[in-house]
Amino acid sequence: MEQILVDNKHEYDYNLDDTNHELYYSDNGEWSYPGELALEVIDDGNGLSVMDEEKQLVYLDYSTAEKLLILLKLINRKYVYEVVTKRERL
Repeated sequence: MEQILVDNKHEYDYNLDDTNHELYYSDNGEWSYPGELALEVIDDGNGLSVMDEEKQLVYLDYSTAEKLLILLKLINRKYVYEVVTKRERL
């Protein structure tokens, strides 16, 4: 599990399970559902299925996913995103 920091604040946890990319709400005290699944992306080898806890939201082929990534980075350029290794608590 890796921590996702947004502007140096732990907002999410990321887990990769084979072809499932899972984003969980952090337990930083600000989320209504800490530790629960926020969003999941499943890579089926042909494209990406974006899902929330209830249903598939959208299916993107790799070319469209790349274009979307570029646009989202441009839209959110004021934020700094970092992926860090989650340390076990003592």
